[in-house]
Amino acid sequence: MSQKDKLLAVVAADIAADLKTYGQLQSLLDELHERLLERDTLAIEQLNQRIEPCLNALAECSARRGKVLRAFGLTADPEGMQRLLDAYPATQGETVRSQWQQLGQAVRDCRQRNERNGRLLAMHNDILNQLLSGTGDGTALYGQQDY
Repeated sequence: MSQKDKLLAVVAADIAADLKTYGQLQSLLDELHERLLERDTLAIEQLNQRIEPCLNALAECSARRGKVLRAFGLTADPEGMQRLLDAYPATQGETVRSQWQQLGQAVRDCRQRNERNGRLLAMHNDILNQLLSGTGDGTALYGQQDY
């Protein structure tokens, strides 16, 4: 197997691994949303600990793809990736291009889930700040009391 074939195999394997990891991440982000709604801090912390290895694995594969792109003399951008995908033999290329498109959709889906969770956290924070400062109804629930 030539060096080029080995590098292409690495990218194909990483794309397949990323698809699997993003699927897991989608499920974890959905579960996190439920726990955020319930304000279950213990479960939220446990989920964050399960999310972190997914993010690390995705970053590792992304970095490796960047190295492969540079090894081929390509830029680490969509154009460079497209040129790399064009380097695959016909049948394997179809599979890898399809998986790359699926991966793009999975990234968008996770980004939407993460943004939804972020909005929920921001809302929780706003409510807590209103309760503590009394800006919600003019009374500081937990502020200084005049007894």
